[in-house]
Amino acid sequence: MKTFLAASMLVASISFAPMAMAEKSQADCQAAWKQADANNDGKMDGMEARPFIDAMISAQEISEDNKGKALLASDFMRSCKAGTFDTVKL
Repeated sequence: MKTFLAASMLVASISFAPMAMAEKSQADCQAAWKQADANNDGKMDGMEARPFIDAMISAQEISEDNKGKALLASDFMRSCKAGTFDTVKL
């Protein structure tokens, strides 16, 4: 029984660890936005937005219909804080 409880606790801690590690701070996300918004126009479109839109589609945060559309700062920040862009390389 002790082994079962220990194994259950281990599985539970591993299951929740990625969610806790994925969250980003407001400052981290603002820095990422500043770096990604190359022309500093307050939105990302075209090639600026593509890797982020693709990551949001992969995370099922938005639909395929959003390919090619602009990405606003508010949408970027929400997804960034959730860790959606952890694999995006700038």
